[in-house]
Amino acid sequence: MLESTTIKASQRWIVVFAASLLFFYNYIQLNMLNSMAIDLIHAFHIDASQLGVLSSMYFYGSILLMVPVGLLVDRFSPHKMLVLAMLASTISTFMFANAHSLFMAYVARFLCGLSGACVFLPAVKLATRWFPPQRMAFVTGVMVTMAMLGSIVAQTPVALLSSQIGWRMTTNVLGVASIAFLFLTYYLAADYPPGFKVDTIARLNISVWTQLKAVFSNRYNWLAGACVALLCTPFFVLGALWGNTYLVQADHITKVQAANIDAMLFFGMLIGAPLAGRISDAIKLRVAPMMIATILAFITMLLITYVLHLQPFLLEILFFLLGFFASFQVIGYPLVTELNSPLLTGSALTIPSLLVMAAGFIGQPLFGWILDFHWDHLVIHGMPIYALHDFQNAMWIVSGGFVLCFIFTLFLKETRCCSR
Repeated sequence: MLESTTIKASQRWIVVFAASLLFFYNYIQLNMLNSMAIDLIHAFHIDASQLGVLSSMYFYGSILLMVPVGLLVDRFSPHKMLVLAMLASTISTFMFANAHSLFMAYVARFLCGLSGACVFLPAVKLATRWFPPQRMAFVTGVMVTMAMLGSIVAQTPVALLSSQIGWRMTTNVLGVASIAFLFLTYYLAADYPPGFKVDTIARLNISVWTQLKAVFSNRYNWLAGACVALLCTPFFVLGALWGNTYLVQADHITKVQAANIDAMLFFGMLIGAPLAGRISDAIKLRVAPMMIATILAFITMLLITYVLHLQPFLLEILFFLLGFFASFQVIGYPLVTELNSPLLTGSALTIPSLLVMAAGFIGQPLFGWILDFHWDHLVIHGMPIYALHDFQNAMWIVSGGFVLCFIFTLFLKETRCCSR
């Protein structure tokens, strides 16, 4: 790759912004069910387990395409892949808004998940062409921040809008917004800067089998990917689906207050992701910051679970800290790119992306299943009511994940921000 020195900083960031729009939008889609959970339970006449399955259909779709996307992004245009994925996401939004059966809602969420396979890998591939390796942790943090902005929009703003105009009309409004994002992605993103000569796997005649073997046989890809996935668990389990229900039923606060508190999880990620990247780039360490952050996230999670009757502002602080510490998972992505050949960036990042989606599609329905396991079948106004100990048992999906994450960091290889 021949690097041009005439690229303006604004050009680089415009491309990253445009490439991150799908990330931003799909994280609204991923997390909005948290704000609509009670409405969806009434609309489709479902229980906690079925709601968990509905939400997890996004992850099933993403996992189905994750490996093909990882292979294709190293061979074809990441820009075109982003545009096509945004189009699919737009279609899925309107399908979900107008679904009148649970089956159609499943299909819409699955299609949205298919587009979700493209939210990260093509964007990172573009970033590696526009930015030097020494800045990739910070750039990755900024892209994840875009996703967290989408997650924040999916909390209080979506909850307030849904309470005013209903969940179906709210989803239609989001569909209209996605059309604008589609055009911005098409016109502003670009595969590589002018003057760059980009070598690709296709040009070097490297087979798909060789490509897969190189990344799937690297045990550090799996260890780093597992750490990323386990630190993402609170965002999928609490932020995307169960946080509001937990706060309303266990802490006895209003739906809007719960949305505000849950949003702090993403505000923590919003602040933490770029800061984590900046710290990691500055001290030239990847593993140690993740290890320390994992310990602090575990302590915070225990406080959220077992310290009862906290005031809403204290819960906001704890959810912010949980999101902040968990945001150090962004360091795992540049760690993976540094442990693999630059030609295999997209393929290598398939592994953490797959594991992240697995954390979502396993964690969400498992949380619901644990809630239902000892549930006494108390229903008030059509809404299942769960006991505090049911929630505390289910919360160990997140807490236990942090314990595993810490163990995995002990076996990771430090790169000191240097590529292979």
